Amino acid sequence: MSQETTTSSQRERWFDIARGICSVMVVLAHVQNVPMVYYMFLSPFMLPVFFAISGYFSRLKDVRLIDYLYYKTLKSLFLKLIFSVSLTTLSLQVIFNLFAKPETIPVWLWNTLSTAFLKPRAIFFSIVVLCSVFLFVIDKICMDKPVPMLIAGAISAAVGWTVSKPWVVRLWSWDTALVCVFFFIIGYCASKSKFLTSFHFKPIHTMITGAAYFGAVAVSALIFGVDGTAITVAINKWGNPMISMPLMLLGTSFIVSLSNTIDETSGIARLLSYIGRHAFTFFMFGGPILAYLWYFLGLFLHACGRPLPDETYLISLVFTAIAVSITLVICRFCDRFLPVVNGDFRMPDASPRPYPKVWITACAAVVIAGTGLFCLARNGIWIPNNIYAKDYEIKGVDVSSYQGDIDWPRLASQDIDFAFVKATEGSGHVDAKFEYNWKGAADAGLRVGAYHFFSFDSSGADQAKNYISHVPVSDSSLPPVVDVEFYGDKAIHPPDEQSVLRELTALLDALEKHYGKKPIIYAPDDTFNIYIIQKLEQYPFWTRNIVTDPNNTIWSFWQYTSRQKLEGYDGAEEFIDMNVFIGSPDDFAGL
Repeated sequence: MSQETTTSSQRERWFDIARGICSVMVVLAHVQNVPMVYYMFLSPFMLPVFFAISGYFSRLKDVRLIDYLYYKTLKSLFLKLIFSVSLTTLSLQVIFNLFAKPETIPVWLWNTLSTAFLKPRAIFFSIVVLCSVFLFVIDKICMDKPVPMLIAGAISAAVGWTVSKPWVVRLWSWDTALVCVFFFIIGYCASKSKFLTSFHFKPIHTMITGAAYFGAVAVSALIFGVDGTAITVAINKWGNPMISMPLMLLGTSFIVSLSNTIDETSGIARLLSYIGRHAFTFFMFGGPILAYLWYFLGLFLHACGRPLPDETYLISLVFTAIAVSITLVICRFCDRFLPVVNGDFRMPDASPRPYPKVWITACAAVVIAGTGLFCLARNGIWIPNNIYAKDYEIKGVDVSSYQGDIDWPRLASQDIDFAFVKATEGSGHVDAKFEYNWKGAADAGLRVGAYHFFSFDSSGADQAKNYISHVPVSDSSLPPVVDVEFYGDKAIHPPDEQSVLRELTALLDALEKHYGKKPIIYAPDDTFNIYIIQKLEQYPFWTRNIVTDPNNTIWSFWQYTSRQKLEGYDGAEEFIDMNVFIGSPDDFAGL
């Protein structure tokens, strides 16, 4: 009797080993320059297995699935996510700015929140939130009965496959969440039926499930090609269930069998168990640590006058192994001093209190409504700022070659009064459609102006020559515009303020002297706060805020959306930027 209890207890620790195996596979799948063929074998384990294990584990503690997921979502993962993301968004430059320039604190907070909720690092959390919404509905309908729950989960996965094609939906991982709901229910029902606890796993089962899995991969590669199979599973895009579902189901079975047959007393099992118990910390810190390793290597080699080595898979794998080792040290440190940071998914001995039904329903309604509005805004169907922009009489667009061939009379007929067209960029680039747009907008009866995209890497004098050589002088045109935006890695490493102001001032002075009009400066909040505010406020300002009305009072033009859809252009960019002028028609006429 004692021996049977011990065996059962050991067998119930398989899920930590399984999570550890999956964590290692996820890391290997994210190493730079991974050969495409590897993705077929590594990526099916990214999320479905984790949810199947979580579903199984929830029943192990005799907790209904929605209670478990609600507890882990709203009371455990959220604080860990915000805390760890706030650390990963820090850098030496950010820390310096927090003390030297307190006004950058809101920028850092916004970067932290956007990283937590909008960036790929937050996909897991967003999936858990959406799963809690769907599982709440399934739980209420199916009343904790396995067969109806599995049917509802299969329907959920089918809907996930259906919606996986439009990328706007994938921004909040609806499709992934819907498929993972199915795997959560599979794990939950498997535990409820005592299937896994009564099944005596042997090496033969691992061999059979492994052969089935690898055979399915080979068949899929023969039918759909290596790239088709790899890409489908690599990015968790469930659009082709003929590829994704067999691989996920067979892969999950293989991992469960493998983790049950590994000797729990071996060193590799103990290491995998430790990684599995700290999967959250592992994922949140492993990536940033790897990025910093490459960053410091680049600094060191630059100081030595040597180039970075070619990023072969072998070199990337070595750096990944170092990053994993450092992450394990961090996990150990957190075990001792900051246990709240660790992502240990073990439930407490006491089951959580019943979830507040009113609040979970309200949260579900907010999530669904908010996501729906976001999708509408992303597709240009709903423009949030229309409520503010309607108060302004003068409206216009800004365009470039991305809008393709523009039918200017047709565009002008849609309540458009002016147009800013891209002319030049830096010291040598000219927009391919500038002359066509400049003449077409003027012939359509619009007030037309030209804008120049400022380069942080060219002198102001050279950029002025580029603009002046292509934009004609016209008394009826709007003043020249200089667009000051970060590009490349400039937002992470802003160029020196004094050198930028020197070249920007040289450009503005040359344009004002040549055209006899004070140029307009276009700048979003980040460049405005660093280079414009209290330094170049003598110039008219064109602000950008696509969420709310402008948060400053010194603007002349306001770009209130970049997602408007109008008729009259056929370029690769389906949206067009919309702007308003702050003054009256008389003010605009005298501009």
